[in-house]
Amino acid sequence: MSSFIAWLALAAAFGSVARARSVRVAVASGPSLTIRGAHLVARTTPGGPPVAVGRQVRLRSVGPLVSDGRQLAPVLLISDAAGARIDVNGVGLLGEVEVAATDRTLYAVDRVDLETYVASVVGSEMPPSWPMQALEAQAIAARTYALVRARTTRNQPFDVGAGVLSQVYRGAASLDRRSIAAARATRGEVLTFRGSLAQTYYFSSCTGRTESARAAFGVSIPYLVPTSCRGGGRAPTAHWTKRIALAELSRQLRSAQVIGDRLREISVVARTRTGRIARVKLVTRDGARNVSGAELRRLIGYQALPSLDARIVRRGRDLVFEGSGSGHAVGLCQWCARGRALAGESAAQILAQAYPGTRLTELR
Repeated sequence: MSSFIAWLALAAAFGSVARARSVRVAVASGPSLTIRGAHLVARTTPGGPPVAVGRQVRLRSVGPLVSDGRQLAPVLLISDAAGARIDVNGVGLLGEVEVAATDRTLYAVDRVDLETYVASVVGSEMPPSWPMQALEAQAIAARTYALVRARTTRNQPFDVGAGVLSQVYRGAASLDRRSIAAARATRGEVLTFRGSLAQTYYFSSCTGRTESARAAFGVSIPYLVPTSCRGGGRAPTAHWTKRIALAELSRQLRSAQVIGDRLREISVVARTRTGRIARVKLVTRDGARNVSGAELRRLIGYQALPSLDARIVRRGRDLVFEGSGSGHAVGLCQWCARGRALAGESAAQILAQAYPGTRLTELR
């Protein structure tokens, strides 16, 4: 069975889905984009006359406009005349891709109905083999997150990204029967707090306690507070060690203009109530300055420093980070959701623990 036919068979499991709610997902961006398919066509308006562009089209930004070498428009709509899969930067999409320009940047935006989007996010964010209660909790958190973003990005060309800084979305590749089942079982369910959609941040793993939004993001949110967590100890990132040369970190910090001279030492000067790095001191020949743990992690890289639940040890010319967990640690811990599901808890119970004080609500 081709991947396209398999995708259609899986998507049909939803039954009829209201198209009124959709999500605009930015699957790729840059000064130019390459889109591949079987028989691509481009339109400048919905339902407008199609222009055949072949099996591959390279788009580029011309000021605030999009060009395919034939047409020039504020937006180009790319679809496949044969109904085949469209590939944008390795993400397989179905249907029409909207390419919009803002200044010198192009955005390839997949407009997908909300429930199909949620199913794809579940399949991208969690292994489909995990307990269904964990998948359902992920579906509700992902749906709520997307709707919150959609309400704050109405004047932008997209609602959410497709990577780890938003919610991971791999289009058709991450749809399977269990992720679809999780989305379908929770269709329309969201988390609210005092009548408004909740901020449903989530992350990969921790080892015992989540973090507060105030400590991680500098914003106090009543239901994003430290909570106990179990199950994260089984995660591959339960314990890790990362090594970086002091000279390399110095180069990164100087390139980002955080320091002006060679880095000599780095030390933790403050920790959050849960023991995570709050601030570090950077010592150079010119003096010393403090930066937040979150800023340090952003500069080093989220893969290079998986979490701030860590200690820093100087070993010769290297810095060794020894820590546990992965992610910002705010909200739902995915591995703890797995552990709670294996212990018999429902999706509602898992979410109530992760976001205390929120309510499970059905969209109308």
